[in-house]
Amino acid sequence: MPALRPAIFLPESWTATPQPPQPPAATVQAPLTILPDRAWTGVVNTRQDEIHLLGVSSSDLYEGGAAQYLDLSQIPFFAGKRYPTNYNLCGQLSVAAALGLDPIEVLLVFEDLKPGGGSTTDGALILATNEKTSIRNLEDLIHRFGWGTQAIGFETDPLRWREGQLGPPTPERVAELLAQGKAMIALVNLNRRSGKIQDPDLAREEEDNTPHWASLHEVEWRSEGAFVLVYNSFRDHEEWYSWESFLRSWELYPDNSNYRALIALP
Repeated sequence: MPALRPAIFLPESWTATPQPPQPPAATVQAPLTILPDRAWTGVVNTRQDEIHLLGVSSSDLYEGGAAQYLDLSQIPFFAGKRYPTNYNLCGQLSVAAALGLDPIEVLLVFEDLKPGGGSTTDGALILATNEKTSIRNLEDLIHRFGWGTQAIGFETDPLRWREGQLGPPTPERVAELLAQGKAMIALVNLNRRSGKIQDPDLAREEEDNTPHWASLHEVEWRSEGAFVLVYNSFRDHEEWYSWESFLRSWELYPDNSNYRALIALP
């Protein structure tokens, strides 16, 4: 478990000054819902204390059915800046979820990022051109909130999931990092047709697949095996995946660097 959990934001948070996040109320864990085919290829459970980071249900802010497709011109803090509808905010929203921050505050800080002083990110330009965020962009953003960062799984990065080898991460290793109060954002595959994080080989068409930043919040062991709780900004809520299915979505580059993630250090 990360030391900080994303707060439940109400719709008025879009028009009021961002407030410090409040811890979610304690609730009873919902029972596991097993898929009929037991294939474990998608969401298998949603908790009763489901997190909706964006906290809005108005279709005015969404396009194409994806919560992360935000028309920034509809948000008062960005009014008059002529930003287009942004389709690539998964990185910024995953940082908000991972660190337990208001998403509007995170977007405002991202907008303020400029090259120089150790940063290479021009946040306003990225928002204006609807560009995707790189690992370095997210590092620059996280540093602004006083956290350190460590990339893992990249070809040029010496930190690997298993010492001395390039093997995949284990649920035990991820759970250990989260228990230390660290936060983790993974680069996974998203199926844009279903909105689920899943194995790219399961897509109906190759064009349905896209790289996607997602925040890992919890690992839990049940009778069926290990499960990981992930905040998926595309659908704007936390989702349970079996470890096996999540791992297949995480394996984007089997012939190169693999299981890429950014660890935030408090």
